[in-house]
Amino acid sequence: MIGRLLLIELRRSGALWCAAGFLLPTVVLLNMTGPWAHGGAQWDEQWTALVLWQRHQLVATWPVVVGVGAWLGCARRRARLDEVLAGTPRPAWHRMALLVAPVAGCLVVAMLVPLAFGAARVASRASWYSADWVAPLLIGALALVAGAVAGMGLGNALPVPVTPAMATLAAFAVTVVLQKGPQMFTPEGGLPIAVELLSPVLRGPNSPYTTVALDVHIGQLVLFGGLGAGGFLLLVLRRARWTAALPVLLGIVLALAIFPDRASEAYPVDPACTGAACVETFRDSPAPPLE
Repeated sequence: MIGRLLLIELRRSGALWCAAGFLLPTVVLLNMTGPWAHGGAQWDEQWTALVLWQRHQLVATWPVVVGVGAWLGCARRRARLDEVLAGTPRPAWHRMALLVAPVAGCLVVAMLVPLAFGAARVASRASWYSADWVAPLLIGALALVAGAVAGMGLGNALPVPVTPAMATLAAFAVTVVLQKGPQMFTPEGGLPIAVELLSPVLRGPNSPYTTVALDVHIGQLVLFGGLGAGGFLLLVLRRARWTAALPVLLGIVLALAIFPDRASEAYPVDPACTGAACVETFRDSPAPPLE
């Protein structure tokens, strides 16, 4: 029964449009800046570097997802579907969960498509394998889903034609300022790394062996979990919608407390790549001749 409802929502909710809003700009960026376009020496040498490069591209794709989500929320509100479904015995959170689930699923699949293209090249070039790429990929998917849900909540709360455009511009301004702030404000790097990490965008790797600290993953998990919860509350609540800001603010405060203080701590070099290598010697092997 749930599967049938999800298929119905998938056809009518516009989830495919949300996935296309992420996938199409990503494909353009792949052709323009991908390692297979200019033979990059870093992005395609290790798995973690590939995922970090994909997270870096969210500076352009995440605002699009937020804007498309706001468009979906506006369209649903203008169609007065909430009033039609209010008479059904299901609670509001259940109805909205069925609305959000197809969007989340399509975004996750859309994020895996460019990863598959890059994986085909990395698999033939990587010198070793590490599972460190899984965490930034999962957090990136959470950031996409949270952005879409937040956009849907804004569109549902403010169903006016300018909401999608304003949501897109606001999200783009946030990602650009948080990423370019150190260069924009002071030449020494003015914004702390903790503030920069409030963005879904991660820095590109300095080397093929750059990884992301666990504190960054935990902080962004809390951050985007709060953002998604706030957007979901905007979809569910019909009164006291100001309370939807509480999980967002709480997520920001907790994330700032968890994030590292220095960039070298947030983006360390994988210690498995820097350890000393030992060459095994055999006692019974013949000694080299003396000269």
